[in-house]
Amino acid sequence: PRYRSPFQMLPRALERECPTPSGIEAGDKKRGRDVALAALIIAAGEAEGEADLAVLSLFAQTVLEQQVRVMRSAGAGHIVVLAHRLPAALIEAIDRLRDGGIEVQIARTARDAADHIHPDEALLLIDEGLVPSPALIEELTAGAGHCLLAVEANDPLARDRIDATHFWGGAGRIDGALLRQTAAMLGEWVLAPTLVRTAVQAGASLLPANPDAHPSARRLRQPGDEHSVARWLLAETHTGLPGFAQAGLTRAGQAMGDGLSWLDYLPVAFGVFAVALLPMGQIAIAALLLLLGAALGRALSLLARANGRHSPWLDLFVRALPWATGLVLVAAGLHDWRQGAGAAALILSLWAASLIPSVPAPLRSRHGVIALAIVATGSALGQLLIALGILVALALAMQFVRHRMNVQNRAMR
Repeated sequence: PRYRSPFQMLPRALERECPTPSGIEAGDKKRGRDVALAALIIAAGEAEGEADLAVLSLFAQTVLEQQVRVMRSAGAGHIVVLAHRLPAALIEAIDRLRDGGIEVQIARTARDAADHIHPDEALLLIDEGLVPSPALIEELTAGAGHCLLAVEANDPLARDRIDATHFWGGAGRIDGALLRQTAAMLGEWVLAPTLVRTAVQAGASLLPANPDAHPSARRLRQPGDEHSVARWLLAETHTGLPGFAQAGLTRAGQAMGDGLSWLDYLPVAFGVFAVALLPMGQIAIAALLLLLGAALGRALSLLARANGRHSPWLDLFVRALPWATGLVLVAAGLHDWRQGAGAAALILSLWAASLIPSVPAPLRSRHGVIALAIVATGSALGQLLIALGILVALALAMQFVRHRMNVQNRAMR
């Protein structure tokens, strides 16, 4: 058994108190349908000399973990990993998923995999080494019947031939009955290409992949492809960062490897230290610590979202940042009032803090960062009253603009 720190156990304990739907119920609730959704991931090929693509690292987790989390977020109630070989790194990846509350079943043969899938279940199929985007999986789950991702022969995703002009791109949607039918007649054939041929014969529709604009995916073919795929994953999250910043963030995330998940605690730690400094009157330092925590939390959130990883600690920091900002504002006003600067700073700080709940929830963290930067600058320069005045003026201006936009939207309706 691996050592688990209290910091790792607490988020999981909280998740157990409010468990997410699992099994068939999870798939039904996610997609709003009566047909349950399962997933089959081909993780380790039959040949002994093949590279284990499923255990290559993408940021803080393996390719297999990324595949599983994307399947889970799409509503897959249960997930089966077909692995003819079980390297130690693959077993460790599955253990980490199970520790995080995601149940993954291991199948060693095609018949074993078919036994884990109910014939009536819709089944997402992901090939070894394929890194799908959430958009691709949503596209596959949106339709009905059998569906295969189809690419041209020169596409990097191309694997098994479908017809004269199309190749299988490594992802698809079938059902449990087709998997059982294929497994029963498999014999010495390899599962993936046989399953593709059987799906085509059963009338599977093709999801064409336009290289310029399609629900995309990337395929790892050999060790060393991880960096380009990791950078693509980050770009798929629409970070809004310039290219050089995305490249730097990708390099940092890949260099940290498994240690990346331990950094999730740092933004919360910065926030705790910042709040602890407020009674001492260290307003500027507290605001700077929160700004550092916000910047680090933003970077870690982008990396986690790119890989489909969920971090309760980062979620906690994002939810707490606006209220920590309010504490900094009130503490700044109290500090100036106690220093004999009059009640103006206290009134402005209370006013600015009271405006935080009126900011829409998705924008509170961004507005909190702006407020912290203004307060930190004003406190460091000894012009806190002016900084608070600027902050209140900006908040009122934003409210006015938002009100005008709402009025115009109502008038257009």
